[in-house]
Amino acid sequence: IQNLTSYLEHLHTVDDGEHATKDHTTLLLNCYTKLKDTDKLDQFIASSSPTPEGKGGEAKSRAHFDVDTAILVLKQAGYDEHALQLARQHKDHEWYMRIQLNRPTPDYEDALDYIGHLPLYKIEDLLKRHGKALVTH
Repeated sequence: IQNLTSYLEHLHTVDDGEHATKDHTTLLLNCYTKLKDTDKLDQFIASSSPTPEGKGGEAKSRAHFDVDTAILVLKQAGYDEHALQLARQHKDHEWYMRIQLNRPTPDYEDALDYIGHLPLYKIEDLLKRHGKALVTH
């Protein structure tokens, strides 16, 4: 598994990850989670910083991997904190709310704080989908 992990890491860094597919990202993250290598997970997430915010307050991903795939794999592997960090970092508000509200111990206060810093049109959209869960708790 170490050799496979090294190969996949290299694939994600050569030519800014241009040759890495969603399947490669899934496999690499699964290697990290099987090895319980949280340091490598932290480095992987940190290496995907978004570009500065543009029009509409949205940052564009500069990740060398598919962010949605990474969030899904981390969530499925039980690494909710890492998935939340990646969703927050890449301003994937829907994923952030889904993870935060559907974990074994949801943090409703954090979810409300998170959406409180978003533009009104985004708040409205998220409240339409998640408002019931927020209001009932």
